[in-house]
Formats: sequence, structure tokens, C-alpha cells
Amino acid sequence: MNTPEKQPGLTVGVITHDRSTLFGNLLVHLKIAMNHFQAADLESGQCTLLVVNNSGLQSRPIVQQIVDDSSINDVCEVVIVDSPENNISIGRNLILENTQTRWLVFVDDDEFPKPEWISALYAQQQVSGSAVVAGPIEPVYPQGTSAWVALLDLHNKGSLKTGDKVRHVATGNCLLDLQQIGSQRFDPEFGLSGGSDSLFFDQLAERGLHVVWREDAIVHETIPASRTSSRYMIFRCMTQGQNFKRVVLREAELSQRLVFNLKALVQAPVGLVLGVLALPVSGGMAAYWLKKGFTNLGKLIRPSKRLYG
Repeated sequence: MNTPEKQPGLTVGVITHDRSTLFGNLLVHLKIAMNHFQAADLESGQCTLLVVNNSGLQSRPIVQQIVDDSSINDVCEVVIVDSPENNISIGRNLILENTQTRWLVFVDDDEFPKPEWISALYAQQQVSGSAVVAGPIEPVYPQGTSAWVALLDLHNKGSLKTGDKVRHVATGNCLLDLQQIGSQRFDPEFGLSGGSDSLFFDQLAERGLHVVWREDAIVHETIPASRTSSRYMIFRCMTQGQNFKRVVLREAELSQRLVFNLKALVQAPVGLVLGVLALPVSGGMAAYWLKKGFTNLGKLIRPSKRLYG
């Protein structure tokens, strides 16, 4: 799956969809991170920002205005591409197909990075030679968020340390070596339900390629109040469970499916009971067990809504 030689340099790719304020905030922090990277890594080449407008052609002028107001084009070239439909996988594939440089960093439009973020990802790749380097996505919740919700490990960071190999990561904070990624793409069938990133990295692992962790390559994710309710978090956990099931069982035999479902059937009630019992005692423990319970419940019951779109 090797591709022709890419140009030196690094591209930051972001898909934006109806998040003007958050997208503008990202660009403010991204400008600082790009400045930091180009000052520290002179041999890496020039930076490019590639923006996919996922909100329709009518929103193109709005996206352009936000880019212009940020003055980020003072530190890098900016390219805006319009997506033909609101599908996260199609948007990610547009970034892959329009990136001219060897190094590509994905970030989401509701995130904002630390100044040393890009430099940390790039440095880890130079040391490890891995196809992908990923870092933590730290949620930022509004005041008044329930303790168990605020303490959820939304992106399965766990206790990962720098240099650890990991199979599944969130696309919202990772650097890809496109010479190794080649022609692999995200599956549009997962573009509205979620799970395309899990499948993408699963397929990388099947090719013998590695994802390596960098714990200080941090981005923060702004969580709006509308997504801090217990109901929404239950839906999100169940959706993660259902998507994980779709990925790992996509080519499984009947016996493997039975074992998978039996494990979920046991772990779901155990997690839910322990999580409820822990609520008055420890928000962190409650978050751990409730996530485990609802994620496994999602493996058994498909949520009725889509995560995207």
C-alpha cells in the first residue's frame, strides 16, 4: 500500500461542521502550535492547514472568514476543501487524498492543543518510526457536570505511557506517516454511526503497522452542556460498544460471536450494578464501572440514534 514519495513538511487536517466558535478557538491555539513546531523542527519542512468544510457549500464563506480572522495563514498555507456530504469518513478521506506532505496530523474542530503538541507527536514518530503516533484527548466540561460523567475515560486513555503500542485510538489526536499508511482509507459505512477510526487502526494492525502513544502530546476537547447529561453519556458509551462489536466481529465465525456476546451479557449487568453502588462513594469508580456496563450493553442492544450527522 505504499504511495509515491510525499513532499517534505507537515499538514494539519481538520473537519469542521457548524462549530464556528469552537473552530475559531482551535485556530487560535493551532497557530501557536504550528509556530512552536516550525521553530523547533526546522528540518521537518513547511506546515499546511487543510480544512474540510462538512457543512455544505453555503457555509464555505463562513469557514473562510473564520480562517481569515484567525490570521493562521501568517504561519502556514491554508487549503479549504468542500465535502460532498456530511459523513465523517468521507471528510477524513478527503484530508488523506488532498495531503501533499508525508506527515499528517488530525485534530477535531471542538479541540484545542497545547503549544508543544505537534512537536511532541513528530518527535515520537522520529524515535519510534511508527506509522501512527497518538496522544491524549482531555475533555473540558462546563461547571455543574455530574462527577461520574466528568471522570469518564471517554477516549480510552487508561494508564498509557509514552512509547506504549496501542491498537485503537481516537483520530482527533494523531500523526500519520502517509508513506506507511499508503492507500488505506476510512470506511464510509461507519461515517454516521462512528467507529471508522477503530476499523482504520484495526486494519493498520492487521498490516503489521504500529500506533505508538505520546502522553504529553495533549489536546483538550470542549464538551458542551448538551453532551454532559447522563442520558447522552449512556448513549455515547453504548454506541462505542456497538461500534467496537461491528469492527471486531466483521469477519468472525459463529462461535466467536457467541463467546463475544456471552462475555458482554455477563459484564453489562456486573458493571452497571457496581457502578450504581459506587456512585455515593467514588465518582471515579462509578465512572469506570458504569462505562464498562453501558459499553457492554451497547454490544447487545443497538442504540437507536446515530453519533454523527
